[in-house]
Amino acid sequence: MKLKTRFFLIFSMLTVIPLAALTAIAYMQYYYVTEERMSDIISSQFANISQEASDSYDSAKQAMGLLTFYSQDHTSIYDILQNFSRKEGSLTGYEIFRASWDMTTLCQNISYAYPFIYGVFVFTPEGELFGYDGKENMEITPGYTPQDDKWYQDTLELHGGIYISGVGRHSMFEMDKECLFLSQSLQDIYTHESLGVVVMACSPTLFDLSMGNVLGDSALVSLVNQDNQEEVYVSHRGQAARKLEEQTDRALHAMVEDTSLEVTMVYDYDSLYREYHLTGYILLLFAVCCIVLAVCLCWVISSSLVTPVQELSSQMLRQRTSRRVEGKDYSYRRDEIGILYRQYYAMLEQLEASIKKDYQDKLILLDAQMKSLEARINSHFLFNTLESINSMAELEDNEQIATMSLALGNMFRYAIKTDSELVTLEQELANVRDYVSIQSIRFGGRFRLEEKIPEDCRKLRTLKLILQPLVENSLQHGLNYCTCGDTICISARREEGGIWILVEDNGQGMDSEQLGKIRKMLETEASFTELGHRDKQSIGLKNIQSRIELYYGKGYGLTVESREGEGTTIRIWIPVFSPEKGAANVQISDH
Repeated sequence: MKLKTRFFLIFSMLTVIPLAALTAIAYMQYYYVTEERMSDIISSQFANISQEASDSYDSAKQAMGLLTFYSQDHTSIYDILQNFSRKEGSLTGYEIFRASWDMTTLCQNISYAYPFIYGVFVFTPEGELFGYDGKENMEITPGYTPQDDKWYQDTLELHGGIYISGVGRHSMFEMDKECLFLSQSLQDIYTHESLGVVVMACSPTLFDLSMGNVLGDSALVSLVNQDNQEEVYVSHRGQAARKLEEQTDRALHAMVEDTSLEVTMVYDYDSLYREYHLTGYILLLFAVCCIVLAVCLCWVISSSLVTPVQELSSQMLRQRTSRRVEGKDYSYRRDEIGILYRQYYAMLEQLEASIKKDYQDKLILLDAQMKSLEARINSHFLFNTLESINSMAELEDNEQIATMSLALGNMFRYAIKTDSELVTLEQELANVRDYVSIQSIRFGGRFRLEEKIPEDCRKLRTLKLILQPLVENSLQHGLNYCTCGDTICISARREEGGIWILVEDNGQGMDSEQLGKIRKMLETEASFTELGHRDKQSIGLKNIQSRIELYYGKGYGLTVESREGEGTTIRIWIPVFSPEKGAANVQISDH
C-alpha cells in the first residue's frame, strides 16, 4: 500500500467514525421530538377544522333564525304565515301579493348580510309558494310539490329542527349550479299546527373548511350529515383522496354540536413525515457535508506528505501540449530530483521550438497557396473571349474589338500585377465592369449590370478577385447566357463590424437539392494542399469562400439564397478595412 493511501485511511478513520456516531445520536433524539410535535399539530389542526364547521353551522342557523323569527313591524316569515293560518277563508290576491312583497324585502335584507344565501322559499300546507330567487336567479322547478320528497318528511319530523342537505343539483331547483339547502318547519306556538316549511338555498362555500386545513393534500377533510348520509363538504377528490380514505386507522371523527354533522379528517402520515422532517434531512445533509469536508482535509494532509517525484509524475500525466503545466517546481534542488525537473523542462522547450518552426513552414505554404489561387483564370472565358475577338476582327472593323481588347488587358493587369492582396471596392467594381463590357459585346447587350454601392463604401478595402467570379457565375448559371433573366445587381451596405456585398440575378434560380449541395460545399473546411497543386475546380464559390476564410478567419464568407424560377442572391460578409487603417494604396503596374 502506498504511503499516501495509508495516511489517508488513518486520518479518515479518526474523523469519520466520531462524526457518524454523533450524527446518529442527534438524529434519533430529533426523531422522537418530531413524532410528539406531529401528534400535537394533527390534533390542533382537527380542532380548528371542527371549530370552523361549527362556526359555519352557527352562521347558517343565525341566518335561518333571522328569516323565520326576527320581526320588525310583524314582517318576519313566522308572523306572515301565522296571520295566514288564523285567517278564515281563502287568501285574496292582494294578501298574497302583500305577503310575497314583505317576504322578498325581508329576504333581500338577510341575503345582503349573508352572501352565501342563493334564495329563500316557503312552502305552505295549502300549497302556496313564496320565494326570493336571490342573486343567482334561482327558481323552483315548475309544478314541483315537496310533500312526497324525503327531505320534506324529515324536516317535519325534526319539529322545528334544521335539516341540512348534501351538495349537489337538486330537482327542486331549476338551476345548473350545485348548491345545498337548509329547511325548517314552522309551527304555531299555540296550536302546534304546521305553518309551512322554509327552505334556504345556499352556496357550497357555506361549509368550505379549506381555510382551516393547512395540511393541504396530506389530509382529507369531509363533513357528512349522518341523518341522510349526504356529503356537505369534501376537501378534494381523485386517486389521492381514495388512497387517504383507505387509511381508516389514521382518521379523526367529531360531531358538530347540536347537529347530525360529522367532521372526519384522514391524514397521510407518510406525507406529513416527509414534510415535517425536512429539518431532519437538513441535519443529515449537514452531517454528510461535515464528513465529506473531513475526508477532503484528510486527503489534503496526506497529499502534503507525498514526494516530489509524485508531483513530477502528476505533471507528466496532465501534460497535453508543449507548454509547461503549472505545478510546484523542484528544479532548484541540487540532487537527482532537481536533475529530473530540469531535463523535463528542457525537453518541453525543445518541443515548443519545434512546433513553432512547423507552424511557420505551414504559413509559408499558405501564402504560396493564396498566390496560386489568385492566378487562376477561367480558361473557357479566355478562350471564348479570344474567339470572339478573332471572329470580329475577320468580319469587320469595329470599335468593339478595341473595347474588348482593352477590357481584357485591364483584367490581366488587375489579376496579376497588383502589389497588395487588398484593393478598394471601387477597383474591384472596375474589374467587374471590364468583364461585363466584354460579355455585353459577346451577347449583344442582352443583359445589364446594376450597381447600388454607397459612396462611403467604395473606398473600403476588400480581398481582390471575389466579385468578378460571382458575376461570371450569375451570367453562366443564373441567366444561362441571357436565356433566363437579364439583370445582375451588385449592392453593398455597411454594418457594425463589417460590410455586406450582395450579387443578385433574376435568372432561373436553383431547386432545394442543388442549393443544399452548394451550401454543404461551402461549409467544408479549407485545407492545406501541396505547393503548386492544381485541381479541376474553377475560381468559383468554394475558392472564394476558402480565400476569405484563410485571410479573415471563421465567421466571414459566402451565403447563398435561391428559389427556382426567381433568381439567386449571394451574400459576402467581410470585415471593414478603411483607407486609413487598411493596407497601403494598391497600385496596378502597367508592365
